[in-house]
Amino acid sequence: MWFRFKNDRWRAVAKPWAIAGALIFSLTVGSAPGPAVGALPPVVFGQFEALAILAPSPLVRRIQELLTELGEYDGPADGRMNDDTLAAVKGYQRQSGLDDDGRVTQALIDHIEFTGRAIELGEKVERIRAGQIDVAEQALMTRPETRALLEANFDDERADPTRDVSKCFAAPDARCLLEEALNSAKSVNRDRFRDWVLGEIVVAQAQAGLVAAAMDTAARIGDPRLIIVALGNMASAEAQSGAVDQALAAARVIPDPWARAKALAAVVAAMAAAGNPQAMATAVDEIIGLSRTLPAERGPAQFLEGLATELWRQSGDVSGQVLADASDRIMAEAAARMEPVDVGKFRPGASAVAVALADLGRVTEAVDALETLDADSDRRPVFAALAAAATRQGRFLAGAFYAAEITEARYWVITLAEIGGIQAQAGFDAEAKGTLAQALADAKGIDYQQSFARSHALRAVAITLVAVGSVDRALEATNLIQDPRVMAEALWAVALARTPGAASENTMARFNILVASFPSALDRTWVLCNAAIRARSQGNSGIAQTLLSRALAEAQSIQDPWARAQALAKAATTLVTLAGAP
Repeated sequence: MWFRFKNDRWRAVAKPWAIAGALIFSLTVGSAPGPAVGALPPVVFGQFEALAILAPSPLVRRIQELLTELGEYDGPADGRMNDDTLAAVKGYQRQSGLDDDGRVTQALIDHIEFTGRAIELGEKVERIRAGQIDVAEQALMTRPETRALLEANFDDERADPTRDVSKCFAAPDARCLLEEALNSAKSVNRDRFRDWVLGEIVVAQAQAGLVAAAMDTAARIGDPRLIIVALGNMASAEAQSGAVDQALAAARVIPDPWARAKALAAVVAAMAAAGNPQAMATAVDEIIGLSRTLPAERGPAQFLEGLATELWRQSGDVSGQVLADASDRIMAEAAARMEPVDVGKFRPGASAVAVALADLGRVTEAVDALETLDADSDRRPVFAALAAAATRQGRFLAGAFYAAEITEARYWVITLAEIGGIQAQAGFDAEAKGTLAQALADAKGIDYQQSFARSHALRAVAITLVAVGSVDRALEATNLIQDPRVMAEALWAVALARTPGAASENTMARFNILVASFPSALDRTWVLCNAAIRARSQGNSGIAQTLLSRALAEAQSIQDPWARAQALAKAATTLVTLAGAP
């Protein structure tokens, strides 16, 4: 509403100016690119003296102000055309690849305001980036372990084109695949792309238990900021793989408190899963201490609620009460960080805290927190969390009420799919079928032009229908998906859920044809690896190994070093996942 009002108000103010400009100033400044009807021949230097008797032009004043901001004009912003203004206008037009006719038009003002400001913003971003790099470098220099990463020199390192890869692909393991990925990464010429894929290799090495190799790869990353990110991801990967002690040691090496706190969160979750409440409580104390050193703009409340929710989700095991107590402590700390700075205005993270309260079943508190939020984008995830929480509590009407507050079709459908899944898990099959039927009908109603939103909404419905055993309806939803990669994921879920026989084989054949149609071998590798993980999770180890072999063949065929390195890292992590799957 505010946006529409603001623009209506702008039009009400601008319209009289536009009419006056058209009548009085079109001879000199025009109103659109190209010759204007009734305009005099183009103005030239030295012909502006006669215009001094006319009132100032708002278009000229605006162009003078903008060109002054960009450093192209240093004269008065008086709205009067002069030689300096014309020279500045022409200079900007030439630098921007425009026709340098010197005409001041609304189109030219729009170009400066958007394109010119974008250039200026880009320069500011580079300055900010340089400052961030300096801060990250100073942080890494504070500890001997991380200082060594900066001091390592791999400038002269080059890929070995003579490597014999046949042995690795004949009997692949994570170590040799990641060595091949690293060799490919050495051939990536652009620094940012090379740092990116090196970070992915670090994570894959950590998941495979190759800690020394992961540190060695981290030392090859050129951007100090990405080194810190890689260290955090490495600690998280070790925690997820069950190497809790190694993960804790790796997290404590990270010099940046924010990155260290995030890594410690993954360690706490791993400790909870391992049933080690005492060590977990110590780590929680450490996280809360770190959070108190973080400025509000870095989102400590949002970070804390994420950890609290994770602990609550783990609370079904023998350490459930300890986890619940830890979750309450962390939520109390998060709430303390959300003190209002103005009436009705809260610091960043308020929406996330409300979501966490709903996830934890504290619906009344979540509704109270919701009242402090104004933006639809902040309120939407809270309504979705409230709908799910109410449904888990068996309050289906309340769940439907909260879901109905979500106005965007895509998020409404995804929320309905989640509610339907919760109902089915609780044994309310009739209610679940009705909810999912509504979700499918509404997903079909999403505009085809919104391909991304429609595809992901239909995928959510299809995956949930598979989970509740409505395989045919899941296939109906899958057939409507436009995005090939999203469709492939849903189609594979349907194929695995079908009873072995002709129908299942036909669906798998469709999946294979669809994947083969992808133009990118990296995309084919990625989808095949994800399909292998899903197959193994459902006990189909033979199919999983076949899919992984196909993914490896795709990765081996890639010539581009950046894509090849990513594909090999993905294949290596998939191999580790399959080996560790129950």
